[in-house]
Amino acid sequence: MKIGWELVGISGESNFLQLFFDANSGTLLAHCYKSIGGGYGIKSLWGRSAADEKYRKLTPDDPSLSFEDPALSPVSPHIYTNVIRVEERNGDYDGYAWDSVRRIDLSTGADELVMGPDAIADDPEEVKAWVSTVHGVSGDGREVYCSVAHQRRGGRAASPTEYYLSRYILGENRLEPITRLLATFL
Repeated sequence: MKIGWELVGISGESNFLQLFFDANSGTLLAHCYKSIGGGYGIKSLWGRSAADEKYRKLTPDDPSLSFEDPALSPVSPHIYTNVIRVEERNGDYDGYAWDSVRRIDLSTGADELVMGPDAIADDPEEVKAWVSTVHGVSGDGREVYCSVAHQRRGGRAASPTEYYLSRYILGENRLEPITRLLATFL
């Protein structure tokens, strides 16, 4: 049975992934997936108030951005998401690359960059770093918990990728490792 997502305002999506409810804004959130070809796909977020009948798209209409790992703030009407960019080469899709962590205000729809590549790499010439997963938000809403990957560049690039459970302190724009995640592939 084919589901007519257009009936509830969700257009262009091929798969429903998850439903969330944000009590701070009274918003129902649908996390959806769309195949873009060649084995690649992107994810988006759609929202509606509990009283509305139709969803509206909350994530930007950029066909190369995928909004992964949605995590609600427990104290404010915000959702945090890990943004992955689909890479293209010679007109074909050629992999994924980390773009950012963003915060979407569910009351206004404002999309704000929280953490980009400059925030996580101490020495970008020596180490490639990216957020592999957003896990959640602290109870007071001041920290975003995530897994961060570090991989050496250049002559030492053969080293394994190291993953760290980390916290990003929002008011201070500071990333702190909590612990190394051994034997983890994220």
